[in-house]
Amino acid sequence: MNLKQYNIFKVLYSPIKGFKEITENPTTTGVIIIMVLSSLLLAGLRMSIGTKMLVENTFPADEAWTESIDGWSSNGNLTVEQTDSIMGNYSIRCFVQNSSVIQMKKTIEPLNCSEKGLKKLYFSVKLNHTNNVPPAEATLRLLSPDENKSFETSFINLLNFTTWSNLSLSVSTQSWEKLNCLEFQIEWPQNQTADLTLLVDGLLFGGTFSPEISATAGNYVNLFLYSVFMFIISWAVYFLAFVLIFKVIASGQKREKTLFAALGYSFAPLIVCYLVCLVLTFTLPTIEITVISRLETAGFQQWRSLYPVIYALLYFVPLLWGMNLCGVAVHFIYDFSWGKALFYSYGAYLLGFFLQGIVLLLIGF
Repeated sequence: MNLKQYNIFKVLYSPIKGFKEITENPTTTGVIIIMVLSSLLLAGLRMSIGTKMLVENTFPADEAWTESIDGWSSNGNLTVEQTDSIMGNYSIRCFVQNSSVIQMKKTIEPLNCSEKGLKKLYFSVKLNHTNNVPPAEATLRLLSPDENKSFETSFINLLNFTTWSNLSLSVSTQSWEKLNCLEFQIEWPQNQTADLTLLVDGLLFGGTFSPEISATAGNYVNLFLYSVFMFIISWAVYFLAFVLIFKVIASGQKREKTLFAALGYSFAPLIVCYLVCLVLTFTLPTIEITVISRLETAGFQQWRSLYPVIYALLYFVPLLWGMNLCGVAVHFIYDFSWGKALFYSYGAYLLGFFLQGIVLLLIGF
């Protein structure tokens, strides 16, 4: 296939000559090629990013353990806290009156951590003492029917008193085959009895990682088809916007077929932008996205430094480039002056951008 005859790249390096030829002999074949090429590149871009982002697998997969009081027991009053949480919608709240100890226990179905590859335990806690006295000890116990395999550790030095403490504990050294209970106990000096409150949230196991998008042929085909669908939606919506505008200012000219084809060619910059973004992702390191991600790591910093460039190439550059290409097309289609053609094209293109957002919102994208 000779791509030159369809003016696909000519509209990029010589748009005046390219759109002059397109308006004289309008065809959508070149647009279809642009759609296929850009969709292939966008699918590759999304897969490249997805395979470099390793997401931590957790158990449970959601925040089920801290969304209800099922399985929880304590030495005080247990409730679901609806206004103060870290993950999900709720946290578990325990309130004890006139005491120096507060204890919460979560009983679960026997869990084989070793079999599931669960190496870390994540949890968030928040304390309150009516006299604002910090605790003397904070203990986490992981319990098993076999007492010899139970585990206890202090996390008092990791606590932020009165604010949420987001903590993680390595359990990879333990051979957990039947873990069935997790217990939190916070203690104050015996002469510091008061009303105590303990909130627990974000309680789950993790430690193994898998790509956000697996590099399989099936996933690539799905991403490609999704990209084709989005291209068609954009093409149709922008055509509608231009028809609405030019039905008013150029009502005597029936050039919809030519306009439809020319608008499709205005998406040619997507090929360049997606290709550059794809190449840039090859330079990025693989990063692990944990339950408590640390954005200050070198890998995250490298991703963050390129984010504005990639974002601009995916959205702003194609938008501005396409607006100007449409201005060239309108100049030849309706025989407008350059200034008038660019002015109305900018307005129609921005209207299309707005309508596209509404359409995607309505169809759930």
